[in-house]
Amino acid sequence: FSLSSARYLCRGHLARRLYQVLLVEELERRAAIAVQAAFRGLQGRKQAAQRRREAAIEYLEDQALKIQCLFRGHMGRRVAGEKRAERQAENEQLAALILQCWYRRHLAKERADFLRRRNWVARLSARVAYIQAAVRRVLTTKDYIESLQQAKEEKVRAAREYERRLGKGVHRHARTIQMAYRRFQLSLRVEMRVRKKEYSTVEIQRMGRGMLARKERRMMIQLRAIRVVQRLTRGFLGRRKVMRVREKVEAEQREAAARHIQRVARGRQGRKEAEVKRTEAQEQRRRTHAATVIQSFGRMIHSKKVVKKLRRLRDVELRRARMCTKIQSVYRGYLVRRTGLGPHYRHRRRAAVKIQSAYKAYRTRKAHTRRLRDSAEKELRGMQKECATEIQRIA
Repeated sequence: FSLSSARYLCRGHLARRLYQVLLVEELERRAAIAVQAAFRGLQGRKQAAQRRREAAIEYLEDQALKIQCLFRGHMGRRVAGEKRAERQAENEQLAALILQCWYRRHLAKERADFLRRRNWVARLSARVAYIQAAVRRVLTTKDYIESLQQAKEEKVRAAREYERRLGKGVHRHARTIQMAYRRFQLSLRVEMRVRKKEYSTVEIQRMGRGMLARKERRMMIQLRAIRVVQRLTRGFLGRRKVMRVREKVEAEQREAAARHIQRVARGRQGRKEAEVKRTEAQEQRRRTHAATVIQSFGRMIHSKKVVKKLRRLRDVELRRARMCTKIQSVYRGYLVRRTGLGPHYRHRRRAAVKIQSAYKAYRTRKAHTRRLRDSAEKELRGMQKECATEIQRIA
């Protein structure tokens, strides 16, 4: 057993141990990276789903706002149309009233003219009747006088002729008969003339009264038709006004119902979102508490493992140092015994060995501290990985 063989064995053992440690660290690092990637992917998917939900809610709110804007615009246009129709109806009613006023004025004027003409015709008829009566009296008197004169002349002439031809007695009887006949003929002619004039007057009056009656009947028919048109127009305007009022009330009821539905929908959506947020907050608190508990247990276990590992490594390093010291002491004794050098060389040799041992101890302590730190970090990452896995399993 030589010093070089011991060095080779020690270096091989250290190299294998370092390779195993590095391999374990690499595997742990890759596992931690995979766990972190999976956890980040899960978090990313959750955030993406949350963003999608928020985008969907925002889209629904935008669509609700658009629907509300369109509905308000429709209702505004409808109200404006109703107001415009009301103004048009008022204008039409005012125009109808103006037309009715003018037409009534025209009818009143025509009726006044008709009454004036009728009064004038009545007065004219009265005057004509008076004139006719006066003319009849004059004509009757004149005819009577003429008939009397003619009768007297005829009587005288007949008497003279009779006296001249037949004698006095026969002449008197013939004259009496002739006078009676002539009086009858005269009265008949006068009566026929008077009847003819009366018939003409009555016919004129009849035609005038018929014309006035027909004209008055036409005016009454026109007035009745105007009243019917006015009644129908007022009924149509009233029904249209009632329909517009009813449509306005129905539109207000529909708008109130839409607002109520929107309010109920918003309340339900808000309660649902609040319930989701409350559930998520409770779940997050539960996960946080579970993660805290798991992390505390993990840190405790990790701390125990680190302490045990540090103690084991310290024991190994102490044994290794004692072995190295033993090997060096044996080898130095062997060299001293073989070479038999003087004290000066031994002193220098011991000084060099001390320097080398101090430097090696420094390098060993530094490497050991680095390994402990790396091991602690790897174990901490392993614990974080285990905690993340446990959290994912619980979630």
